[in-house]
Amino acid sequence: MDFIPEHAPRRILFVTRIPPKKQGHGGSQRALHLLNGLLLLGTVDVLYVHAPGDKDASNDALEEARELAEHAIQLALSDWIQPNERWPWLSWKAAQAMYIATGTCHEAPRLPAAVRGDR
Repeated sequence: MDFIPEHAPRRILFVTRIPPKKQGHGGSQRALHLLNGLLLLGTVDVLYVHAPGDKDASNDALEEARELAEHAIQLALSDWIQPNERWPWLSWKAAQAMYIATGTCHEAPRLPAAVRGDR
C-alpha cells in the first residue's frame, strides 16, 4: 500500500450538514473543532449542505469557515426530504423515531426516488 509522503500537499473536502461556528449550538461548535483539526492535516474546502429553510442556513452561516478554509460553499438541496415531509401525519419527534426504527439517520438527506434514479 502506498502512502502519501508527508511533504505532499493535502486537499481535504469537509462536507457538513451543520455550519462551523464558535458561538453556535453544540453541533456547530463540534463542526468548527473538526474543521480546525482538519486544518492541521492540510488545506480544507468546506461544503455545507442543507435543506431549504434550514434554521442554521443564514447568509452568514459560513462566515467563520471562510476565514479558515480555502473555499467555503453553502448548498441548499431542494429535493431534501425532512422527516416530517416523509411522514407528514406524524409529529417531528415521531418522524425522527421512524428514521431510527428503519435504521437510517434523520439528519441525512433523503432525496426522492426520481433524483436517486430508483424506478
